[in-house]
Amino acid sequence: MTTADPISLAQAQRLAANADTILLRATRPADLETPIGAFLRLDDGGPAYLLESVEGGERLGRYSFLGVGPRRLLEVRDGVARIQTRPVTEPTYSPDLPIETVHAEDPLAAIRGFVPRRRVQPTEGMPRFTGGAVGALAYDAVSAFEPTVPLPERDPVGVPKAAFIETDLVLVFDHLTHTLSAIASLHTDAPNLEGRYRIAEAAIFEALERTSRPTASEMAGSRARTADGAVGVGVAPALGRPIETSLGRDEYIHAVEVAKDAIAAGEAIQVVLARRQSFELPTDPATGVALDGIGLYRALRRVNPSPYLFFTRTPTFEVVGASPELLLQAEGDRLTTHPIAGTRPRGADAREDALLAEELQRDPKERAEHVMLVDLGRNDLGRVARAGTVSVSKYMEVERYSHVLHLVSHVEARLRPELDALDALRSVFPAGTLSGAPKIRAMQLIAAAEGERRGLYGGAVGYLGYDGNLDTAITIRSAVLKDGQAHIHTGAGIVAASVPEKEFEETEHKAAALRRAIEMAAGVPEAPRAGADAADLEADEVHEVEARP
Repeated sequence: MTTADPISLAQAQRLAANADTILLRATRPADLETPIGAFLRLDDGGPAYLLESVEGGERLGRYSFLGVGPRRLLEVRDGVARIQTRPVTEPTYSPDLPIETVHAEDPLAAIRGFVPRRRVQPTEGMPRFTGGAVGALAYDAVSAFEPTVPLPERDPVGVPKAAFIETDLVLVFDHLTHTLSAIASLHTDAPNLEGRYRIAEAAIFEALERTSRPTASEMAGSRARTADGAVGVGVAPALGRPIETSLGRDEYIHAVEVAKDAIAAGEAIQVVLARRQSFELPTDPATGVALDGIGLYRALRRVNPSPYLFFTRTPTFEVVGASPELLLQAEGDRLTTHPIAGTRPRGADAREDALLAEELQRDPKERAEHVMLVDLGRNDLGRVARAGTVSVSKYMEVERYSHVLHLVSHVEARLRPELDALDALRSVFPAGTLSGAPKIRAMQLIAAAEGERRGLYGGAVGYLGYDGNLDTAITIRSAVLKDGQAHIHTGAGIVAASVPEKEFEETEHKAAALRRAIEMAAGVPEAPRAGADAADLEADEVHEVEARP
């Protein structure tokens, strides 16, 4: 039963005179359902996404967004954009769809062409994202923006520089009103408005009906794709040692020493060095089914609720993550970025929490690092902002997450009228918290030290709407699943006082937390261990350096 039906065809035809895109929405009650449950009822294994938010790691964000049934797909690699388009008459996506290729040295230009800004009909009560593209921009895209930053030849993970999905519908859970909406974007500049209206209307109601109906596995009581592990009833073996590591212990320690020499010579203030660990994905012995991305997402969501929870599946890879940090939000001409620097563990009670928060705010080293990153954020936004509009609306305040306390600032600006959200993204990309300062020299040192492409790690994940609005998080606390393997990157911010052995241990602790999430998703029993727990996953790649006890 719907509580709100879409506008009529006659209304859509009238609105088409003044808008490039009209929104069709139907809504029904969903107080007994979850976004993951709805996703599993719709999922056919094709390209899809699920975006959620746990504000401060404690409070569920108002909206969750999910999309299945891709209309168009974009992948940019090796200077070429590859686009697949599903005909409106085809009910499902097929990987065999024709591929259109376009020269694209600049991934952001390719994204702009893929999701051109439209005049979207204003509709009261709509969420910030109602349609557009969801996906990821790899860290390595920076080589297209800054030619002095080398692009390493070695590319073991092999993900594209950009990958985005445009779906027929966006399904939106409103956790305030406990409703589920299905929203279709009807572009008025395409032919046969009436025919496309009928198809969109039917798709909306079908999606709402399917999400309310238990799947066959639910009816049978099967654990497959419905229980915590999302794979089956067997017990998978632990991950064990990685099958490949980009930098071993001695190599990473040497890289830290080289970075410290560069810092001592005045070339940089901070350099964020990362290393990759790759694992075979666990397979459930009872079913023979390998762990999938949505299963890992569910485990990561439980152990590390974060402001930016994301799952994206493309034809060639899946990426799953729980990021604490906004890279860039653009709404109209308003730009926002949230530098995070400074970390303490959560206290056992409110009193200890308060004491740790006070200690964090008074720590001179934490404050100095935070000031550096706020200044970097101001400079990044200043390059695209109207004169005099860059401001710090929230400065060095303690925010509470599920396992840690962070020092957070909010830097805001107004975008110049001749620019768009992707111009702003170019200016802030990649985050200083995943590269260092000064940013360009730090990235040059990173390329030399790490010796291979980072892929999605340190890049951006999020959405670009038809209305030009954008919301992206930094791709950290994440894993890329591809060709039967899970690839995990973890890093540490190197400063003059860094102890190389401890920086290596930091990367191990963070990787151990992600490994445990994979094992949890695969149904591996908890075992007593002295290593990392969920709190390790919460420690930011840069900001743990001085916060470590």
